[in-house]
Order: sequence, then C-alpha cells, then structure tokens
Amino acid sequence: MKRRLFNAVFLICTLFFIATIGSSTIQLLQQRSMDSNLHILLRGGICIVAVVFIEVFRLLKFKNIIVELVIQYLVTMSLIFLMVYMLGYFAELAKTAYRDIFLNYTVGFVVVSAIIIIYKKRKLKK
Repeated sequence: MKRRLFNAVFLICTLFFIATIGSSTIQLLQQRSMDSNLHILLRGGICIVAVVFIEVFRLLKFKNIIVELVIQYLVTMSLIFLMVYMLGYFAELAKTAYRDIFLNYTVGFVVVSAIIIIYKKRKLKK
C-alpha cells in the first residue's frame, strides 16, 4: 500500500513537472511570461485526477486495454471540463479555455496511454 501511494505521488509530481515545464516553454516562445496561480493549481488538479483514475482503473482490471483507456479518458476529461467550469466562477477564462485544455490533456493522455500499452505488452511477453 505504501509503495502504491509513493508511486502515485511520484507520478503526480512527474506529470505536474512535465506539464509546467512544457507550458512555461510554450508561453515563453509566445513571448508571454506570466501564468496565474489558479492555472498552476488547475494543472496540479488535473495531474491528480489523471493519476487517481490510473490507480482506480488498475483495480478494475478491464480485459481490453483500449476500452479501459477510452472509458478512463471520457471520465477524466469530463471531470477536467467540470474543473475548468468551476474555475470560471473564480477567474476569467480565456475564450479558448475548453479547447486549450482539451488539446493539452488529450496529447498528454495519448502519450501516457501509449507508455502504458507498451509496458503491458512487454509484461505479457515475459
């Protein structure tokens, strides 16, 4: 149990680090040097949602990895849209906020999903 909790926290931190570095790099390339604290907290919340659902779906044990990932994506994307909606009560959202979060999360989800699929296929071969 401690090991799983450590792995989950480590994955949250890793995803948050990668997302923050990527976002900062893109902003600097666009000559924007500011990121609000609310957006940084939202990014952290998104990482937590993603990792919690990775752990939840590990316990559910779907037979088809593609079905598992599609369901996981739909549930997490819905929660993330809800988080963005709730953020709108506390801060002004960009006109493209939903599109931006959709694209950013989808790219990250596809990358992490590809890693999970490759890992599981290698594990099955052994």
